[in-house]
Amino acid sequence: KIYREVVDGLKAAYSRGEYVPKIVVQPDDTGTTFKVIDGHHRYTALTELVQEGHDYRRVTVEGFSGSQADQVKLMITSSQGRNLTPIERATGYARLINQYGWTRQEVADEFLVHLSSVAHHIAISELPSSIKELVIADRVAADYAVELYRKHGESGAVNIITGSGETKATRKNTNTWRPASGKKVCTILKDINVRSEGDHMVARFTTEEWSEIESVLKTLSD
Repeated sequence: KIYREVVDGLKAAYSRGEYVPKIVVQPDDTGTTFKVIDGHHRYTALTELVQEGHDYRRVTVEGFSGSQADQVKLMITSSQGRNLTPIERATGYARLINQYGWTRQEVADEFLVHLSSVAHHIAISELPSSIKELVIADRVAADYAVELYRKHGESGAVNIITGSGETKATRKNTNTWRPASGKKVCTILKDINVRSEGDHMVARFTTEEWSEIESVLKTLSD
């Protein structure tokens, strides 16, 4: 997806003569056609400037050498100063796992994230397109969309999101959170293994337990 604000910012930077990273390209077998690997916003900005009469016909680019998995890694790590959206990051993680055989642990190690973060993004990648479109349109947060989909299925989640009566659906304005969730956390905490380490108490949770607790904590912060 091309973001208008990013393109406009790059056009201004090019016009002022500021440093902008090179576009990364990969040539085809003939060496006459090039595929943009990293720098789609930069390419769009330059194309528009040329159409507007500016002289950017000769642009120095950087050649890319690596596997297709390396291309996905570059997409995830290089976002031209813009944080990747949850959908974009989820798509990248899912491609590495589903297309190139990476394990979730390998993804976590490569991008220095917790394994639970990888699992969360994989869940986002598995959302139906109808719900993903609502996340992209900022009608609902990605984590809440996953929660709704798990509880209500595709049509139920879409109905809750679009029927919230608000610009963006949250747990509060859709009335999907109940005090019972807090009670469930208390039940989990009751049986948690806690040990003392100096002046601190350390608790051990399973991934599922922590996911449930995080869901309630997110509700309280909305």
